[in-house]
Order: sequence, then structure tokens, then C-alpha cells
Amino acid sequence: MQLYTTCQGCGKHIVLKSNAVTRPELRKRVGEYVEIACSHCFIKEQVHINDIIARPSGVILWSAMILGLVLAFYLWWTFNIFSLISLGLPFLIWRNQAKKTHTFNDYKIY
Repeated sequence: MQLYTTCQGCGKHIVLKSNAVTRPELRKRVGEYVEIACSHCFIKEQVHINDIIARPSGVILWSAMILGLVLAFYLWWTFNIFSLISLGLPFLIWRNQAKKTHTFNDYKIY
């Protein structure tokens, strides 16, 4: 899961480096407001944690897809069986990422 917000100056996405799974956990780590500097327009601003949005991490999803395909080809080549479990691995990881993203985005702090 990747956390990001939008710069008020230029509208570009700013990615936050945090592995917090929920907003309360993020608030414990960084506080109610996060000071962010845009790497595009160099504006520093304070962003409320409700303005931070989560999205599934593309790196994790692509890694799972490649791992699932490699495992499927290995099982096919070595044991001559086609394993649906290995192709289901990317789907399970995608569902996990989607669930975490929905949980983070659904919870607001007031």
C-alpha cells in the first residue's frame, strides 16, 4: 500500500514514506498534520492526515504476478501439472492490498 497526497501548488502527487496500515496508526507516528515538501514546485505545506490517500502498491502487485507465473511455469515444466494455486497467488495479494487500501481510505479522523 502506498500513501500519497496532492500538492496544493502544482497538483502533482506526493508519495509519503510510511508503512502505517491505518490512519490512527499514521497519526501516532506523525501527528495530526504532516509537513510535506513537493519535489516538483518546492512548496512546503502542512497536510491533515485525512487528506492522505492510500492506493495499492504497483511493485507488490507486479512482483506477485511475476512470482505466480514463474511458479506456474516451474510446476508445469517440472511436474507437468498446471497449478491454479500459483496463478491464484497474485489475486490473493491483490485482494489483500485492496482491503488494506479500502480500510485506510474509509476511516477518517475528526
